[in-house]
Amino acid sequence: MAVALTFSEVIREARAVQSYKGEDGFQLHDYINEVENLVRLAVEGPQREHVAQILMSKIQGRAAAVVRRLNDRNWENMKVLLTNTFGVKETYLQMKEDADRIRSKSAKEIFEHLQFNLDKLNLKYKLDNNHPFEFTPTNNESSILETFLNKIHRNDAMYLRAIPVTSLEQSYNYKYRDAIGKMIKIERIEEIVKTEEGIIVTGGEVDEIGIILIDIEMIIIGILKEVDEVNLITIQNIQVLPNKVLGAPMSLLSQKQDLILIPQCKEENLQTVDSQDENFNNHISIREHIVNKYQKQLFLVENEESRHLMTSPSRRRTVINSKQLDTPDKAINFLKIRLQPGTVAIYSEIDDHQYNKLQQIILEGFDNTVTKFIKVTQIKKEITNEENLIDLIKYYHEKETGHAGIRENYSGLKNQIYYPNLHKYIHRYIIYVMKIKWIGNP
Repeated sequence: MAVALTFSEVIREARAVQSYKGEDGFQLHDYINEVENLVRLAVEGPQREHVAQILMSKIQGRAAAVVRRLNDRNWENMKVLLTNTFGVKETYLQMKEDADRIRSKSAKEIFEHLQFNLDKLNLKYKLDNNHPFEFTPTNNESSILETFLNKIHRNDAMYLRAIPVTSLEQSYNYKYRDAIGKMIKIERIEEIVKTEEGIIVTGGEVDEIGIILIDIEMIIIGILKEVDEVNLITIQNIQVLPNKVLGAPMSLLSQKQDLILIPQCKEENLQTVDSQDENFNNHISIREHIVNKYQKQLFLVENEESRHLMTSPSRRRTVINSKQLDTPDKAINFLKIRLQPGTVAIYSEIDDHQYNKLQQIILEGFDNTVTKFIKVTQIKKEITNEENLIDLIKYYHEKETGHAGIRENYSGLKNQIYYPNLHKYIHRYIIYVMKIKWIGNP
C-alpha cells in the first residue's frame, strides 16, 4: 500500500518534472497529470503552495508566454488557458468524421489512422472538464473499433467479431501483427516498367503484417529471362513468379490487384500459437517484441538516473532504477505519478531477481483492468527523424550490402534500428535508386 512521501521527497519529485514548453496536447496532459498528482501528495497549506510554485515554474517557452497574459495566475486558470491553446482543437464530431474518412485497402494504414484519432479523442476527453459521457474512453474505443471492422476486409471483420475483440489494438494485433499466417500485401500498383534486366513495379506499397518478407525484387525483377522450372502466371496482366519460388509453401488467397500470399500452416500449429508466443513470469506476460513500438515504456535499470521522457510525440518512456525497488511504497508512488492507463511495456536491463521485485510492486499498486503490463525482450536503436533514416538506409544499402535488394537491406536494418514503417522507407529508396539505374533520373 502506498504511503505519503516526506516534504523533501515531494520537493525532489517536483523538481524532477520535465518542463512544458508548449508542445502538443499529449505532453500537456502528462504535465498536468504530474502536477496534480504531486500537489495532492503535499500537506495542505504552505508546503502544498511551495510545491505548486515549483511545478508551475516548469511552464516555459511558448507556454510561459501564453500564461503571462493572465491577470490571475492560479493553477485552474493556467490549466484552462494551456488546454485551450495547446490541446486538441478539433471537436469530438470532427475527429469522428476524420476517422471515418480513411479510404485504404491496407489494414495497417486503417489501424494507424484510427489509432491516431482514438488517441486524440481520449486526450480531448481527459483535458475536458465537462467529460461528456458519450465520449468516454470506453465509448470512443467501441466506436473506433466498429469503424475499423467496417473498413477492413469483410472476412477479416467476421473473424474478429467471432472472437470477439474488445479494442482497436487487440483486433489489429490478433488478426494482423501477431498472426501466425505472416501475411503480406502488394497493392496500389501505379506503374510497370520493362527493362533489359526485368520488370520494375513502382508505387506498390508493401504492407508487412508479419515477419516473413516477400521481396518485391524476388517477385518481379529478372523474370523476362528464361529460367528453368519457373513458370509465369498472370494476375490482372502483372507477371509474377509462382508461389513455389518464394521460399516457403504458399497458398494464393486472392487473384485481384491486391496479391495476398500466406504461408500454409497445420491446424495444430495454429492452436498452439499463443503458448509459443507468450510465456508467463508469475502474473506479467512475456512477449518476444521490441519495446520501441509501444506508446508507454517502463525501463528497469541498474544505476541510471530515474526519469520520464518523450521518445516521440506519442511514446513515453519512464526509467526506474533497482535502488528505488528497495522502498516499494515510494516506488509505487513514483510509477503512479508517471504511468497512464493502458498497456505498458516493461524492458529490464538487469537480473530477474530485481525484475521480480518490480513485478510485485506493480501487482500491489496497479489495477490490471486499467493498466496492463507486459514484459518485452528486445530493444532497438531508435531513429528520431526521417532525414537521418534516409541517410542510414543509403549508407547501409551502398556500404554494408553492396547495393543488395529490399529484403537483404530490411533483414539487416530491422535488427539494428527502429523506425515506424521502416520497410516502406527502404522500399521507396531502393525503387528510386533502381529507376535511376535502369531508366535515368526520374
